[in-house]
Amino acid sequence: MPNFTAYAAHEAAGFALLHPVPEEIASLRRHLRALHPEAPTAPHPGLLAADAALKSAAEAATTARALTGVARTCAVGAAGDQIRAAVQQAARAICTVEPTAARFRGTDMPVTPETITAAALAYIRAEAEPEEIEAIGQGTPMVLVRCSSDRKLGWEITARITAGVRTAQWWMEAHPPLVLRFRRLDGRLGAADNARRLLWRKNPAKRYLAVTDVPVEFCNDPRV
Repeated sequence: MPNFTAYAAHEAAGFALLHPVPEEIASLRRHLRALHPEAPTAPHPGLLAADAALKSAAEAATTARALTGVARTCAVGAAGDQIRAAVQQAARAICTVEPTAARFRGTDMPVTPETITAAALAYIRAEAEPEEIEAIGQGTPMVLVRCSSDRKLGWEITARITAGVRTAQWWMEAHPPLVLRFRRLDGRLGAADNARRLLWRKNPAKRYLAVTDVPVEFCNDPRV
């Protein structure tokens, strides 16, 4: 099974590149530290070096913001470049542990109750509260497909597919979402029903979602 802690760490690196703020840098460092015990020996120096680079970049950003005038402007710019370089270094180090972390694919998705539960535990380990970790063991492994139509003519449907664990309080994802876009098959049906028709055929051998012994839920995404 792929290293799902690495997938979460690489996703955190992407967030840190988009929003290079102290909170995202701290989150990425937590992910690196969570990944370290699971990594083979060879990538350890790279993970440690990446963590040190992130720490140094964060300290440089803090120092820069304390300055004033032109000196502050120059220092903030330089610190931003240092942060981006450190995050990119971290992303490379993560990929030495799990080469597929840069691009999660459908074939990487866990498909059995046991692998979904294990993946969810690994994926959320760095950021989860103890009660969330405990809840996963008592929850229901499943696949959730959130569906939406485009806002123009409504002919393109987007399905975001995630295996995870449903608990009494939370939906705990096990990996970055798989995003599938396709043309509406039946104009009389909503987005979720169109996705079900495409992905969940009656013949199990022809199903896009090759999951085993877990429920699959299709829903119209209320967030869109």
